[in-house]
Amino acid sequence: MNTNSVSVSDPRCEKCPFRNQKRVPSSGDIRKAKYILVGEAPGRNEVVKMEPFVGETGTLLQAFFDRVDLDLHGEDFYLMNALSCQVRRKPSIPQAVACCRQRVINEILEADPRQTTLVVMGKVARDTLFPKETGGILGSRGWRKLGKFNVYVMAHPSYYLYNPDEAPMLAKDVSRIKRGRLPQIGPFELTTDVPLGPSEFITVKLPPYAYDRDSTYRATILDTHEKLKWFIRELNEVPLSSRDLISFDLETDQVDF
Repeated sequence: MNTNSVSVSDPRCEKCPFRNQKRVPSSGDIRKAKYILVGEAPGRNEVVKMEPFVGETGTLLQAFFDRVDLDLHGEDFYLMNALSCQVRRKPSIPQAVACCRQRVINEILEADPRQTTLVVMGKVARDTLFPKETGGILGSRGWRKLGKFNVYVMAHPSYYLYNPDEAPMLAKDVSRIKRGRLPQIGPFELTTDVPLGPSEFITVKLPPYAYDRDSTYRATILDTHEKLKWFIRELNEVPLSSRDLISFDLETDQVDF
């Protein structure tokens, strides 16, 4: 068990709407962990046992990690929640997230990003670490970076308790986490975000041997969730007439988001 609990007198808790609830500490040795799992908030069982991921959600998650030979409560895992306390009023969650955010960041920074994968589960956890992201959690699934950490964002396992037909999606998430993030694909790197227009291309850096006789060729590989969202935003900004045409192809080979 880890002792990374929040002090009752912690000034970060003074404005929290759940400040009078019991604070459930994180679990594990973060300096040795290969995986940091960030859930949303402790449930009834977690509050009783003062340990994260020991309720129905934890049981379900362990069943899926068993398939890839990982022990959720073993030394490879550090378990924590975005909120230290049980949620009593859902409308108050954003205020609680703001109060708990720095505590979450401080804990994560104790880990070694060279050996640790950060797994963010559920909208509350996503909003804590990626406050600028919007929309539903299913649209956020996939890999991204947080500082030097490789981060995998997924739906909270409790989603599958109510949507068991979608459990194959959880199995895929667990498989991706075990495998780790794939290396960046191809020789292309996005060097600048420029508006797209009928006669413009995405600006990228090409290797010297590629298409050196065609100065009009521009390309990028959308190998991250962020790049794909950027590309969609740019497409929405293109002023097209009825005669203009933009053509692109999205290959899915080795792309993992």
